[in-house]
Amino acid sequence: MRVLCFGGDLGAVDEIADRLAHPHAAVSRAAREGLLALGDRAIPALERARARARPDRRARIDAVLAEIRARQPAATGE
Repeated sequence: MRVLCFGGDLGAVDEIADRLAHPHAAVSRAAREGLLALGDRAIPALERARARARPDRRARIDAVLAEIRARQPAATGE
């Protein structure tokens, strides 16, 4: 996962998002960190993954989306 995310492989976002619910904490943590490293480039794919995710897994995707959005610079509205 680390290579895919830190290498910028946006095609892997769906599968990495699935790993957010992995039973091993190290795997789910690596998925989260990798998605955060992709940043706003991962938002469209994460939103698609959320749309087809099971309801019990959406909260984890929502948390990553919220963290990515919180890291984005605020629009100035100029």
